[in-house]
Amino acid sequence: MNMRLPHTQCFRRATIALLPVVVLLASCASPVNRGLGESSTLVPGEFSAAANGEAVPDRWWTAFGSEELNALVQRALDGSTSLAQAEARFRQASALAAQRGAARIPEVSANASGRITERETAATPEGDTRTESWELNLAASYELDLWGRVRAGAKSAALDRDASREDLQAARISVAAEITLRYFDLLTTRRKIDIVAGQLGISRKVEEVVETRYRRSMASGLDLLQQRENVAAIEAQQPPLVAAEKLLLNELAVLAGQAPGTDLGLEARTLPVLAPAPSTGLPAALLARRPDVRAAVLRADSAGFSLSAAKRDRLPAIRLTASAGYTSEKLADLIDNWIAQLAASLVAPLIDGGRRRAEVIRTRGVLDERLASYKGVVLRALRDVEDALVLEQGKADQLAALERQLEAARRSQERARDRYLNGAESYLSVLAAITNVQGLERRIADTVNERAAARVRLYRSLAGAWDDTETNKKAKP
Repeated sequence: MNMRLPHTQCFRRATIALLPVVVLLASCASPVNRGLGESSTLVPGEFSAAANGEAVPDRWWTAFGSEELNALVQRALDGSTSLAQAEARFRQASALAAQRGAARIPEVSANASGRITERETAATPEGDTRTESWELNLAASYELDLWGRVRAGAKSAALDRDASREDLQAARISVAAEITLRYFDLLTTRRKIDIVAGQLGISRKVEEVVETRYRRSMASGLDLLQQRENVAAIEAQQPPLVAAEKLLLNELAVLAGQAPGTDLGLEARTLPVLAPAPSTGLPAALLARRPDVRAAVLRADSAGFSLSAAKRDRLPAIRLTASAGYTSEKLADLIDNWIAQLAASLVAPLIDGGRRRAEVIRTRGVLDERLASYKGVVLRALRDVEDALVLEQGKADQLAALERQLEAARRSQERARDRYLNGAESYLSVLAAITNVQGLERRIADTVNERAAARVRLYRSLAGAWDDTETNKKAKP
C-alpha cells in the first residue's frame, strides 16, 4: 500500500468528525436563532487555529514555478470579462448597502424659489408694475429606530455586500484555475505533438529498413504495407493535435479578455514538475479560507437580519419631521425671518391584509434556504479536498504503473525487432510492439496532465483570497 494513503484517510476522519459541528454552526449562524439582540456573525477565522504544515499560498498558481503561467494568470485577472461582471455586482451591492445605511441618518432637503413679475399698465405714471416674491423652505425627516428595524436592514445589506466581495474572490480563484487547466492542456497537446513527431520520424526510418529488406527479398510485401499503414496512422494524428493547440490558444485568449488569435507569448512545451503536495490542514481551517463558505455564512446571517427587520416592521414606528420656511418680497429678509415647525407622528400598522405577516414568513423561508445552502457548501468544500487528494493519488499510482509498463514494452519491442531481423518472428509482432510503445507514450502524457489537473483542483479547493484593496476603493460610492 502506498505510504501516502494514511494522509488521505486522516483528512477523511477529521472531516467526518467535523460534520456535527458543521450542522451546529449552520443552525446557529443567524441572529434570529439568538434572539433580537446584537448579532454575533459567524466569523470564518473563528473556526479553528491555522492548519499544520505549509499552507497553500493565496496566489497558488505560483507554486508551479512557471513565470509564463504567472504572467498569463495575471493577464486573465486583469482582463477577464467574467471578473468584470463580478466586480460590477460587488459595486452594486456596496452601493445598496450605502443606501440602506443612509436610512439611519436624518434626511434634510432644501427648496428655494424666486419670481419677478413685470406688467405694463396705463393706470400708473411709471407705466408698468414690478412684483417680487422670494421663498425658502427646509424640511427634515427622521425615524426613531426604537425597535432596531432600520439598523437590522442596514446590517443585512452590509452582510450582502461582504458576501458579494467573497463571490468576487471565488470568481478570481475560478478564473485562475480555469486558465491554469487550459494552459496545462495546451502544454500537454504540444507535448503530444512532439511525441507524435518523434514517433513519425522513427516509423519512417523503420519503413526504410523494411523497404530495404524487401528489395533484398528479406521481407515480404505485406511487412512493407503494414509499416506504411503505421506511418500513415501516425501522420493522421498530427492535424487534430495541431487544431487542438490552436483552439486552446483561442480559449486562453478569450479567458484573458483578448480576441481569439491574440499572441499570448506562450512558448513552453512541457508541464512544470509538481512540488510536494501541500498540507490540507484541519477541515475547519479549510472552511476559514474558502470564500464560497464565507459567502454562505454571510448570506445566512444577512437573511437572519432581514427576518428580524420584517418582524420589527409590524411594530409601531415614530417619525419626526421638521420644517422651516419664509416668504418675502425682499431677498434680504429671508435671512432674518423664519417660520419653523416640528411635528412627530406615530404610525402603527392596523390592517394591511396580512402583507407584513407574509413578509415575515417569506424572510424566514429565505433564512432556512440559506442555512441549507450553507451546509451544502461546507459539505462540497470538504468533498472537493478529499476528491482532489484521492484523484491525485490515483493518478500518481497510475503514472508509476504506466512508466513500468512502458519500460517493459520497450524491452519487448527490442526483443521482437531482434527476433524479426534474425528471421525468428514475423513483422506483425514488431508492429504490435511499436504500436504499443507509441500508445503508452501518448497515454503517459495524458496521465501527467491529469495528475497536474488534480493538483490544480487541490490548490483550488484549499485556496483562500488575496488582497483586494483596489476593488474596495472602486466600490466606495
